[in-house]
Order: sequence, then structure tokens, then C-alpha cells
Amino acid sequence: MAGVKESSQVRLEVEAALAEVERLQIDRAYRDACGLFYIEGVRNFVQAIDNRFDISTILFSEKLLTAPLARKLVRNARRSGVRCINLTPEQFRRISRTERASGVGAICLRHASRTRINLGLNYQISRPKWACAG
Repeated sequence: MAGVKESSQVRLEVEAALAEVERLQIDRAYRDACGLFYIEGVRNFVQAIDNRFDISTILFSEKLLTAPLARKLVRNARRSGVRCINLTPEQFRRISRTERASGVGAICLRHASRTRINLGLNYQISRPKWACAG
């Protein structure tokens, strides 16, 4: 019985993550309010890791992800506590915006501090309390 409960919890987590990615892809106001964005592809993923982006969730498909470096980075991220969700190839293709799905994507946090530095702003930018509530 515990296996069934775990399985349904995993399915719910996967569906919630897929819905989150789909919303981030189509709703700019939601992206801005939450301070999140979605990246896809091996090159973008490796660059995000190299540039020390804050990654909240990694979505990947073991069958589609063939690049050894990206597979290693996913393993390292999982070991360091980043939420990693393994998708079926069909699930990953559902959220993929590319002709050939690479098998890796990530939900990243956009930081206001980077924006302040880049724009030379001196005031604090904060996320509204209601953001990402639903």
C-alpha cells in the first residue's frame, strides 16, 4: 500500500511540475511575479550551472538526455539537494519547445539583485507577497 501512495505522490509532483513549466512558458506576468523562468537544452543548462544560477527544479528524461556532461551535472545537482524530476520522454516532449527534445530543462530563480546591479538601481526590489499563490 505504501508503494501505491508513493507512486501517486510522484505522479502528482510530476504533473504539478509540468503545469508550472507550461505556465512559465506562456505567461509573462506570472514569470515576472514569481521571479522564475524556464530554460531548456543541454547548452542552456550547462551555462546556467557554470554561471551559478539558482535552480529550483531540474526536469530531465534519462532516455532523452544523452550528453554525458549534462547527465553528470544532473547527478551532482541531485546530490547537492536540488529538486530533480525524472520524466518519461513523452512528458518531456510535452513541455519541449524545440524540434528535438534534449532531455533536460530547469526552473531558475531570477534575482532582483542582478537587475539592480545591471541597471544601477539603488532601491530594493522585492517580490509581492501574493505572487505565485496560484
